[in-house]
Amino acid sequence: MIEYVTIIKQVLASPAPVSVEGEFYKVAKLKMTPPLPPELFPGIFVSGSSEAGLAAARAMRATAVKYPKPPGEYENEPPDETIDSGVRVGIITREDEDEAWRIAHERFPEDRKSQLTHQMAMKVSDSFWHKQLSALGEVSETNPYWLVPFQYYKTFCPYLVGSYPKIAAELARYIALGFRTFIVDIPPNEEELYHTGLVFKQAVEPQVVRDVAR
Repeated sequence: MIEYVTIIKQVLASPAPVSVEGEFYKVAKLKMTPPLPPELFPGIFVSGSSEAGLAAARAMRATAVKYPKPPGEYENEPPDETIDSGVRVGIITREDEDEAWRIAHERFPEDRKSQLTHQMAMKVSDSFWHKQLSALGEVSETNPYWLVPFQYYKTFCPYLVGSYPKIAAELARYIALGFRTFIVDIPPNEEELYHTGLVFKQAVEPQVVRDVAR
């Protein structure tokens, strides 16, 4: 993967043809036509849940993305400051706490079939992050950090559920820890995207940041 990404970066950045003879890939005179404007150069993301993933992110100068634990569990284990770090989460939030939870349970109902599907996937998966997140669910099911959608095979990341102030504060805690990139689980409609945008705006407000820092 490191070799492949390195080639792609060279092709996107170089106005001249690129030739590489590596351990896994051999290319000759590759050229981007028309050339990519520098301001459109894409971000590079890689799973940062394992040591191998973190090493790859470091080698590629990529953003290491994790399926996060509750922010409180990072207090003695902050992200590696030598690389850019991000998290993938889902968000369900409303002005009213109970309304947010009603929507969450309505969207992700608990059913035995889905739970068994998740358990089966766990047995055959060699994914480090999948096993890590599954184990976390056994000990860290805390409000507003919610793992039911993952545990019932509805989606593949933890969710933050609650009122605007509560979710904004949780996001601000992740930001204070050093996470600067957020990949949000796909909202089902424009309304959900609107509510998600509201809490991100609140999360970076100076007062929220100061409160979290205390």
